[in-house]
Amino acid sequence: MMVPTPYIRRLMSRNADLAFEVTKVMGVRRFRIEMRLKNLLFVSNRDRLIHLLLDLAEQFGVVRDSAVQLSIRLSHQELANLIGSTRETVTILIGQLQAEGMIEAGRMKMKLNSPARLASCVHRAVPSIVSMVPQGRVMSPAFA
Repeated sequence: MMVPTPYIRRLMSRNADLAFEVTKVMGVRRFRIEMRLKNLLFVSNRDRLIHLLLDLAEQFGVVRDSAVQLSIRLSHQELANLIGSTRETVTILIGQLQAEGMIEAGRMKMKLNSPARLASCVHRAVPSIVSMVPQGRVMSPAFA
């Protein structure tokens, strides 16, 4: 169910904290969309896949030892759709990342063995989940 725009505007005009939080959420969403567009235009398939895996780790990761298990199950086709690639390309890239020891992939399961190494491959900060989430605790997507 959608909340009518006039109602949201009234609430936001009466509550500055709500207006600030809504604006913050919109800014984060816009940033993510801009980054995805930039990645689609200027970044290799491998780097797009690594960025996606790191994003998924932060949103749906469970820390186990020094690895991060993704609690979301996605097929190679779904991963390909998310990065604007083909299933075949994603399958090859996952095989390469497995051969390099950075991930383990099974039937719709993914474990990032070396999130720090993945992050360094794409010149990105190490995912916060690696240092912030107590072992075995799932991060809720609502708080990611």
